[in-house]
Amino acid sequence: MLFLLVALSRCRPRQRVNERLLALMPTTVVFQHANLNLKIYKMNKIHLHLQRQYAWMLIIAIFAVTSFGPIHAQSQFSTAKPIIKEYNISSRVLNEERKITIYKPPVLPAYMNVVSPVIYTLDGEYHADFIVSLINYVSERFVTMPPITVVGIENIPNGQTGRTRDMTPLIAKDSSVYKTSGGAEKFLQFIREEVFPLVEKDHNKTPYRVLVGHSLAGFLTMHCFLQHPEMFNAYLASSPAMHMDNSIYLKIAEEKINNTTAECSNK
Repeated sequence: MLFLLVALSRCRPRQRVNERLLALMPTTVVFQHANLNLKIYKMNKIHLHLQRQYAWMLIIAIFAVTSFGPIHAQSQFSTAKPIIKEYNISSRVLNEERKITIYKPPVLPAYMNVVSPVIYTLDGEYHADFIVSLINYVSERFVTMPPITVVGIENIPNGQTGRTRDMTPLIAKDSSVYKTSGGAEKFLQFIREEVFPLVEKDHNKTPYRVLVGHSLAGFLTMHCFLQHPEMFNAYLASSPAMHMDNSIYLKIAEEKINNTTAECSNK
C-alpha cells in the first residue's frame, strides 16, 4: 500500500501551483494497477497560511500515528540516544562524492527482530535532525512505536546548483532561474543503487521505506511517486515547488493520474 501526503504552505510563487495540484486530487483516490494498490490522501484541512514547520510536524505526526497500528498512551521515558553515523559515498552514478547521515534509534528487546522502517529525507542537512527529534519524541512516549531509522541525504556543497539539478525531472527552459536541471532520474538511480544497499545492508528483508521532501525536494518526491511508486512505500511531499516552466509538470501529473484512474475503471 502506498501513501502520499501533500502539505501546503503559503508561498507566492507556488500558491497557484499548490491549488492546481490539489484540484487534481479528490479527497481519497484509490488506484489498483498491476498488483499496485495506491492511495492518495489530500490534506484539505491544512490552511495555506500555515507555516512550513507546522506542516512538517503534522505530516510526521499523522504518519507516525497511522502507519504502524494502534498506539497506546504509555511512556518509556527512554534516555537512549540514536546512533548517528556519517558516510561519504563515491558515487559512480553521479560521478561525485555524496554524503548521507544515518540515525539509528535505540532498539527495545521487544523489537530486536523487527526490520526498522526507514525514512529517507531529502535536503538532509536541513531537515533530518528535525525529523529525528520528532520520531524520538513519539517513540519515547508510545510503547507500540517501532524503532524508525532516519537517513539524511545531503546536497552537494556547491548549494543550489547541485540541488536544482538533482531535484528536477525536466530540463528547464528558463536557465536564469534553474542554472542546472533535469537530473532527477540520475539522482533516484543513485538512491536506488547506492544509498539503499548501504543503509539496508544489515536488514534481512526490505524495510518499509518513506521518502520525505520539501519545496524543490517535494517536487522530486512527487515525481518519484508518480513515475517510480515501487521505490518507496510512502511519500511525504511538503509544499512541492512544481512551478517550473509555468507549472508544466502539473500537466504530466494530471495525465498520469487520469490514465491510472481510467485503467482502474476498466478493470
